[in-house]
Amino acid sequence: MLREGDHANVVSSLGDALRIAYAHPTGRINVRGGNGTGKSSLLASLKTEMRRRAYYWPTNDRLAFQFIGGEVPVEVDEDDEGEAVVVAESMDKKLGFSSGERQLKSLEEIVNSTSAEVYLLDEWDANLDDANKAKADALVDELAARARVVEISHRDRAA
Repeated sequence: MLREGDHANVVSSLGDALRIAYAHPTGRINVRGGNGTGKSSLLASLKTEMRRRAYYWPTNDRLAFQFIGGEVPVEVDEDDEGEAVVVAESMDKKLGFSSGERQLKSLEEIVNSTSAEVYLLDEWDANLDDANKAKADALVDELAARARVVEISHRDRAA
């Protein structure tokens, strides 16, 4: 289901979702559904179809944001045969940010440094406390004032 304000649309195809996403140049659309219903898959499919018109921020991103120096730090170890293997990708520990702080900083950078017709945000509020949720929500509103935002959120927005 795609909800925009107090209007909900049940979608049965990617084409339906594309039509709704492109129906207006700005505003927010919330993707709703239970766990395992394909919400994240829908955003990934929309990105594939929209190509460069859309900016996609997945739940578990490995994007290189400027506030971390433009690199994604990884921890590398060796397996039993001496081959290098990635043990963990813990940016938060390496940089001294909580996952919520990193998420908020990433969203600030997306708002201030990107330009797209459509933003696809997957669970952008998952690790945020109430105070940071309000800050992040205001940032998403900034995006929605200039572009279309299709989002999966952990919390319902007031209609």
